[in-house]
Order: sequence, then C-alpha cells, then structure tokens
Amino acid sequence: MPRTKKTPSQQPAASSSRGSADRGPSDAGSFDALLRKTIGLSRPPTAQATEPEALAGVLRELEPEAALKLRILMVAGREGRDIGAIHGAMTSADQDPSHAALELGKIGAQLGEFLSRGHAIACATQFDLEAPLARWAIAERSELEERVWLRFGRQLAMQPLDEWECLGATGGGAGDPLAKLYLRLGKTVWWSFGAVIDRPSPASVKSEARRQTGKKAKLGRLRDIPAHGCQSDRRALKRAVRAIRARVGA
Repeated sequence: MPRTKKTPSQQPAASSSRGSADRGPSDAGSFDALLRKTIGLSRPPTAQATEPEALAGVLRELEPEAALKLRILMVAGREGRDIGAIHGAMTSADQDPSHAALELGKIGAQLGEFLSRGHAIACATQFDLEAPLARWAIAERSELEERVWLRFGRQLAMQPLDEWECLGATGGGAGDPLAKLYLRLGKTVWWSFGAVIDRPSPASVKSEARRQTGKKAKLGRLRDIPAHGCQSDRRALKRAVRAIRARVGA
C-alpha cells in the first residue's frame, strides 16, 4: 500500500499549459523523475533480475497523489485517451491511492510501455504533469491546433513504432539540426512539424523535397529521431520530438 504522508506542496500549473516535458533535467523529487524511474524499472528489454523487486519497492513507497497520477498516465497510454478526461471520469474506487498502487503492480511487464505511451500524450498536449492532481481536470481544447496535437499524441501512443516513416529537413550541412520533420503512419496523410504542426498531402511533401534537394534525408526509424538536434525557433518540431522521446523512452 502507498504511504499516507502528505505530498509536498506544489506550484500551480503554468497558465501557458507548458508541461513538465518542456522543462530542463528532472529534479530528483519531481513527478517527472518518478515517472522515468518507474518506466526504466518496468521495461523488460533492460530489466535485471533485481528490478522487479526494485519496481515493487517504488510502488509500495508511492505518495498517494503520485500513485493516482501514475495510474491516470497508465490508463491514458493503455487506451489512447486524453489525460484530463481520464481524471474527470475517475470513480470513487479510482480515487483510492491504495487501489491505484495495487493496479499498477498487477500490470507486469507492460507497465513501462503504457506509461511511456501516456507520457507521449502528455508531451504532445503539453500537459503539466507537475501540477497538483486537483488541477488535472478536463481542459477545454477549443483551439483547433490543440485538438490536432491531441490527435497526434494519441496516434503516436497507440501505433507500433516500426510502422512510422520518418523524413527530416536540415540546413544542408553535415550535422545541422533538424528544421522540419515529416512523419507518416503507413500510407496515411503525412504529419509535418516545423514552426507549426500541419497535415501536408503526399504531393506537397514531394514538392517540398524537390525544392530542398540535398536538404532532406530519410531518418529511418522513429526511435532514431531523439538523436537529432532541432533548430531552436521550430516550436512544433521541438514539441513533437519531446513526445517522440517520451514514446521511445529516450
């Protein structure tokens, strides 16, 4: 069962809705640090013999609010849902931290995958994971751009990593950071990320490729993207790469 001591007071969420994924390296006591630690201990490919016990220990020691936050993210990743909507639909049983910790402990090897998916949705939607749980209520996504970001985050979370096609545009020089990123799932419409998020047609992607001869390169797998730097003024590109990093566990 999780510990019942009070959680430390937290600062209100930023009014700009920039999430914890926009911040610098994780504080050891932050929820982001706890999330990354839990994911790391839950991933079967790198699990050591002692890690199941280590994960069980982390789950036993969870603060009540942290247990509930982890469960919400797990459900978001498992079902491809909006984080605020899950919070708003919680039943009285779902609001019991002991129940949340027990549910997390029963998931097994898939826990890390579900949390990574939920983290990707959080990064894509700039959800502030460090905000107090009381502020994890349903947020109105009245702006078209934010609804598009939620759609991308859900698709990123729920579709296999190896099914994405990735193209990138750079300044042309060796080692230049990305200026634009193009992603496509199978034969669906492309996503593009530069200064803004967009859904270009295949024809427009080919047309731009012709205009930028020598500046466009196939990046290979989705899990290779975090190794590339981004131009600092490309707001949507940086946001997409943060979400991809979360999805692949980079």
